[in-house]
Amino acid sequence: MQGRVYFFCALALFSMVTRGQAMVREDFKRLTDVLFKDYKKDFRPVSNDTGPTSVDLVFSLFSIVDIDEQDQRMKTSAMLKMTWVDEYLSWDPTNYSNINSILVKQSSIWLPDIVVGNTVTTQTYLGYDNLQVRVWSNGTVNWHPMAVFDTSCDIDVTYYPFDTQVCHIVFISSVSYTSELRVLFNQSHRIDMDRFTSDSIWKIIDKSASAENSENINIKISLQLKRRSTYFVLNIFIPILLLAMTSPMPFALPADSGERMSVSVTLLLAFTVYLTIIDNAMPQSSVQLSLLTLYVLLMLGLNALRKRTSKIILYLQQLMLRAKAKIKSTKVEAKIHQPNKPIVAVEKGKITVSETTDISPADDDHSGPSGNASTSSKVCPITGQQAGETLSVFFFIIFFLYSVGSTFIFFIAVVGGGARQEARG
Repeated sequence: MQGRVYFFCALALFSMVTRGQAMVREDFKRLTDVLFKDYKKDFRPVSNDTGPTSVDLVFSLFSIVDIDEQDQRMKTSAMLKMTWVDEYLSWDPTNYSNINSILVKQSSIWLPDIVVGNTVTTQTYLGYDNLQVRVWSNGTVNWHPMAVFDTSCDIDVTYYPFDTQVCHIVFISSVSYTSELRVLFNQSHRIDMDRFTSDSIWKIIDKSASAENSENINIKISLQLKRRSTYFVLNIFIPILLLAMTSPMPFALPADSGERMSVSVTLLLAFTVYLTIIDNAMPQSSVQLSLLTLYVLLMLGLNALRKRTSKIILYLQQLMLRAKAKIKSTKVEAKIHQPNKPIVAVEKGKITVSETTDISPADDDHSGPSGNASTSSKVCPITGQQAGETLSVFFFIIFFLYSVGSTFIFFIAVVGGGARQEARG
């Protein structure tokens, strides 16, 4: 008997719940029919057409998808949270089963005509037709379209890889004037970073927003981005500096060993490879030029000059060796082919005259009283090898001081300039 009581109580409760749900569905259908019976989404939702429709806007940034230095563009994933009052979409909840809010498709209601003003892709309106919009009983509408914004950004790579960039996302009204649409934008609290995911290359060091409600709406979201330079310093910056410091080293190698030219060509190719790597990362623009590119070009020219200098030193050394060999050869020939000298001998009352040829060693610098013609020719005391080594030491010092000085100036310029660029914002 007690089990039956429980059964009927449960059945009655289930019937009441089911009936209540049916009433809610019926009231929801009746509410939407009433709201959209004479609703015109092409007209602004204000009873007094002389006043503007006020839209409250919050920019919620999720992540920095990409910054392309080559194409001068920035991709960000974000959401726009917009709120306004639609005077034609309000009701008394007590008349509709206490329904306080409903979800409708954005294609069914009036929306502010806000678009991205500096997009680099085809201009489209925010959201999509089936995106749900929440409408409250007092007429408040919450519209939260999400998108990946692909916008233009003026990239300044002068102080790469210690550069700081300032990129903007601009929102404008496509046709509405400020007399028809007004955006309420609190500059200090309208960039939401609660769900932001940090990027591995760029970090946000500052953010700001500004709104201009002059004739047309113009909302500018500004992001100050600092490049995380650790990867670029370890893989590009430091290797180039080390290569620059080894540029004078070929002068320390013997000129006649053949290794000097090999090392010079290797360094020249290394700088060419790094110049290609940097060029692929830089924008193809003549407005801003990276100091790192200029430095690598300078070192490339210095290595080409050093290679030519090494050839000149080797040529002078060989020229001096050939000149000395020619002088020695001339001396030997002079001693062999000098005129015959008469010798007078007296023997038993006869006078005999004979001729002899005097052959002296090639390296004998003291010819005796015979007066050899070679005594006036002397070999230079500095050998070709000594001259080559002297020139090598001289150019090693010159090129070393030049490399160290230019490297120091470049390092101060790029690091100090990057710091000033960050401070300017």
